[in-house]
Amino acid sequence: MDRLQKRGGNQILMVISDGEPAGNNDAPNGMSDKEHLAHVTKNAPRSVGVVGIGIAGQDVSQYYDNHVNVGDTSDLARTMLPVLRGMLRKVIPA
Repeated sequence: MDRLQKRGGNQILMVISDGEPAGNNDAPNGMSDKEHLAHVTKNAPRSVGVVGIGIAGQDVSQYYDNHVNVGDTSDLARTMLPVLRGMLRKVIPA
């Protein structure tokens, strides 16, 4: 998120996930990985559209307001198109 903000302009961050965040518990300020992910996604600037893509049927809705769940990756493009349209409307000023 920090790198996208530094680039300036409007950006879209698409996160492909197979479920829960699993790191080395090195999130800042003593937060768990789950808390840190929720904090980052909920506080994303308006200029950065964030969408989570749960693959293999994984539900990512608790972390991403804009999300899709895809059981078969061959359905990814068809499933993502409506979400991507909405994200573009959000990040590109009229």
